[in-house]
Amino acid sequence: MIDIPNYVDGYCRRVMTRIYILEEEPKTGTSGIICQIRVLPVQSLPHTHLRMKTSDLMATLDDIADAVVRLDGQGKCVTMNQAAVEIFRRLGRDPGRTIGKSVWELFPDLKGTVADQQLRRALDDQRPIQDELYSPADQRWYDTQGFPSSPGVVLIFRDITEWKTGHSSEPNHTR
Repeated sequence: MIDIPNYVDGYCRRVMTRIYILEEEPKTGTSGIICQIRVLPVQSLPHTHLRMKTSDLMATLDDIADAVVRLDGQGKCVTMNQAAVEIFRRLGRDPGRTIGKSVWELFPDLKGTVADQQLRRALDDQRPIQDELYSPADQRWYDTQGFPSSPGVVLIFRDITEWKTGHSSEPNHTR
């Protein structure tokens, strides 16, 4: 079996293939190949396969400088990469205790701000968002992007403090 990404809905489908090679028929001289393809539904994927893919993705995300946080449909933190862990620690929060808590519970000062409105739009309407945010808690500027991830949203934070304050000619793209 092989896995083929489905770019329409973002899921990876498991495809079962069987190939039969027909040897040349002596009387007619014909030969050929019969290929049977069956696309299995997502539900039939074993859970270990899905967990392995998630862990591979998180290992990849841990290697990038941008902070990545995935929220579920209620705005609760589901997972984060190492860069996000470092930001949470810098803000005096235990990253391990953030999983399962909503953004509004973790950051009550967010309520009623433009960032709050954009985050709610991303969660409710499943629309991408982008903004520059200043965090007084750690005195850093972040370029923030949000991408729909049904259900929920994936948030990416890039520290642009040096660029924003004129100490660098472009935003920081590498660690």
